[in-house]
Amino acid sequence: MNMNHIAKLLSRGAVALVIASLYCRLSAQSPATPSAGPGMESPANPNLSHADRKFLRVASESGLKEVTISQEVLPRLSDPRVRDFAQMMVTDHGSANSQLAQLASRKGVEVPSVSPKVEQKWADKTSDLDEDYIKAMVKDHDEAVELFEKAAKSDDPEIASFAQQTLPTLRHHLAMARDLKKSTK
Repeated sequence: MNMNHIAKLLSRGAVALVIASLYCRLSAQSPATPSAGPGMESPANPNLSHADRKFLRVASESGLKEVTISQEVLPRLSDPRVRDFAQMMVTDHGSANSQLAQLASRKGVEVPSVSPKVEQKWADKTSDLDEDYIKAMVKDHDEAVELFEKAAKSDDPEIASFAQQTLPTLRHHLAMARDLKKSTK
């Protein structure tokens, strides 16, 4: 074997060794599963309890539902107080929903969207709209306050903090909805 042939073999082996080394380094740095992208759920947090996962999903769905319903009925409400309340739902729950979605994403929990049937139900509603809307808001806020009170006791500090910070607003909404319910009968 001549020296040129040996040099070529050694350089091919060196290149193969470098490529193998780089591959091993990249494999060690990159997870085996793809990272979350659009439409993909973040990797689940194994330390998150079932109750916390359920809270994130239910609270998100409920908040989105309240915004969707309020946006749908807002232009057709007749009582200015009920219209103001609906606008407050869009603003307050829109902000809370954004924070909740970010929290759920950090925790690796995919949040559901609102069923188109909910929006259609309210789009088709014509009679007793103000009264029916307020009844729905009382019911939804009763359930939300109960849900958030439980979550405020979570072992997860971020979830507990979010629930504790949101509860006063939900209680205020509930009190307002109850007052409106009495006056819209």
